[in-house]
Amino acid sequence: MKNLPKLTMWYWGLMLLCTTMGELIGNLLSRNLELGYTKGAVVDICVFSFIVATFIALRLKRDIYYWVLILVGNIGGTNLADWVTLEPLANDRTWGILAPLQLGTKFGSLAVMITLVVILL
Repeated sequence: MKNLPKLTMWYWGLMLLCTTMGELIGNLLSRNLELGYTKGAVVDICVFSFIVATFIALRLKRDIYYWVLILVGNIGGTNLADWVTLEPLANDRTWGILAPLQLGTKFGSLAVMITLVVILL
């Protein structure tokens, strides 16, 4: 816990920025670049894994690395939440047996919220 940033106004400002940028980049990957939620999530998982492996291998402990991971995590979170709550994109119908997990806006949002509450408890 000693390596985490202090909860200051800078922290909350950067958290807001990372969350907003994560959502914008997630939508850019899945919609504008037409990767779909599936391929967008795969790209995000690869980038996230590479960054974590690099940080661990090089023993990097600076605030910028923390914020890069927060940003990349928000990109993945956007793709996952969109996949659960929205209709599949035309180029993203490859989930097959997992299709029932696409719950629509009401039930998908409820499922994401319940999952968050369970994790935080």
